[in-house]
Formats: sequence, C-alpha cells, structure tokens
Amino acid sequence: MRPCGNDNDTLALLKMVADKTGRGCVYGMDIQESAIENTSSFLKMAVDDEHHVWV
Repeated sequence: MRPCGNDNDTLALLKMVADKTGRGCVYGMDIQESAIENTSSFLKMAVDDEHHVWV
C-alpha cells in the first residue's frame, strides 16, 4: 500500500507488478480525496481499455 500522491509512481508500481497478461494490483490510499481522484483519472488514461477494470 502506498500514498497515491505522484501518479507516475503509482503507474510505475503497476507496471512492476503486472504479469504477462497485464494484470497486477497496486493498492493506493491518501488522506486527500483529490489525490485519489487524480491518480485514478491518470491511470484510466495511461492503462489500456482492456485493463480499466483494474483501476
């Protein structure tokens, strides 16, 4: 579990844990709701449509 804070860090972690099918799981939390919303929006743009269910 990590703070959502920097969207790019969360994406990098997701790429590190993803398997060959592109599935992986990173749990993020933050005390600022805006950080969670920003990270979620960023990942929805950065992750292909097939894997949006994981964001």
